[in-house]
Amino acid sequence: MNEHKKIWLDLELREDIDDFATLIHALENNVNISEISIHNPSKSELILACETLKRFGKNIPLIVSGQLTIYPDGKDINPSLFKYFDEAGVIEYVELSAYLSLKPTFEDKIVFCGGSLYTLSKLVEFNDGEFLEAFIQGGFAGESVVGSENVLKKFRKREAVPTWNLNIDVDATDRVLLAKNVSCHFVSKNICHASWVKNSDVAGNSSVFCEVVGHYFTENSSDKKCMHDLVAFLSIFNDTLVKFKPVRMHRTTDERPKWHSVITPDSNHFISYSLDYEMFIKLVTKA
Repeated sequence: MNEHKKIWLDLELREDIDDFATLIHALENNVNISEISIHNPSKSELILACETLKRFGKNIPLIVSGQLTIYPDGKDINPSLFKYFDEAGVIEYVELSAYLSLKPTFEDKIVFCGGSLYTLSKLVEFNDGEFLEAFIQGGFAGESVVGSENVLKKFRKREAVPTWNLNIDVDATDRVLLAKNVSCHFVSKNICHASWVKNSDVAGNSSVFCEVVGHYFTENSSDKKCMHDLVAFLSIFNDTLVKFKPVRMHRTTDERPKWHSVITPDSNHFISYSLDYEMFIKLVTKA
């Protein structure tokens, strides 16, 4: 499934390390990443991205949507990642509008969203009716969609909850959901919140991914980490890892919207309903 497609990787590298872990896993496993974009990045995020690309010898365009942003202490990159970049490092990037002026093609390409849907909404607009395919970390489907066997304890008896990435920029999310030229696969809370990687999973493994995650465990005196973005990313390539159902996603009009899904057979939107956890661990620890 999608093994040979190009991937536009849209991430945010702040606070939570799962975006950076996804980037490392993709580069280390030579996934065909054609672009990397960050919305409203900090200088530290851009340095981290550039240094990481240099480490793996990759010449992949780094694209900025929005603007360079200064974040308060504790809201920029995770302190465990300081060892992976030099503050004086060279930053090379192109602004999204300038990159799109080069008329990139989206045939045989999938857009992966690990943050807000702002960049994806701009790509949908740019394509002006041309088909786009996207995998998105976010959304929610309750028991009526995923079944009682796949509902995590904290989401029992809940059919609608807020979901972070979709709520960062609700207008952008609405534009994507209303667009007719984009097929979206959402890896939602009952699945991505089950994607735990433990210290014992990565200990003694020589891969760069396991070294990065192991260092996080050491720095944070932790023994496990939920890898929301990574499981969503891996679902692109493994159609038995995460399974999907066609749905329409709806939201409330609250200041902090709650999202819910309704099974809709003819929809071009799909949401996750099951996870093969053993396969997930095998995939993330494979050098």
